[in-house]
Amino acid sequence: MKPSQLIQENNQLRDQLTPENKTFYEDLLILVRTKSLFRREEIYEETLLSILQDLLDAQKVGKSAESYLGRDIETLANEIVAETPIEKGSRIMKFILIGWGIYLLSASSVSILSDLIFPPHHVELSIAALLLSSIYTAFLIGWLLKTLSANRWILKFIHKSFFWGWLRFIIPFSLVIAGYVLIFWLTQQIWVIHF
Repeated sequence: MKPSQLIQENNQLRDQLTPENKTFYEDLLILVRTKSLFRREEIYEETLLSILQDLLDAQKVGKSAESYLGRDIETLANEIVAETPIEKGSRIMKFILIGWGIYLLSASSVSILSDLIFPPHHVELSIAALLLSSIYTAFLIGWLLKTLSANRWILKFIHKSFFWGWLRFIIPFSLVIAGYVLIFWLTQQIWVIHF
């Protein structure tokens, strides 16, 4: 089965859980998915689906998710991740390319705005800025996912409160933009191509 099919089946079966069991299972689901960034998706999705089916069976006989799976979700998530093989280089490369794409979109939008405000006489492209910004973007995405998986209460808090969610987004986003500005400022004249 493809990971998308497993996720779809998981979403349908999850609706059969009681509210308490659903909350418990979704905490496990979030932890596994965020910690399994470079792991084989179909393997951990099959494991999650199997746990969900077992949990539904336990629920039918009156057991709660906590009594069936134990209280320590973190340890269970770590075991699932440890048993999942690491993804081949193609997925890792895809992740890096996504980071590079995000960088290119953000850099091009900043460049277009600056060109509208201050029309250029010629175009310059700093290879150093491009490389450093791509690495910076990939690092930030990885750090963000690791931070969110370590602090699942942040995910719940952001999800429940629109204002705090946006505030927790705007502050780090401003720091990220400051990082890009610093990279561009420090690498203005390093490995520059003129057009």
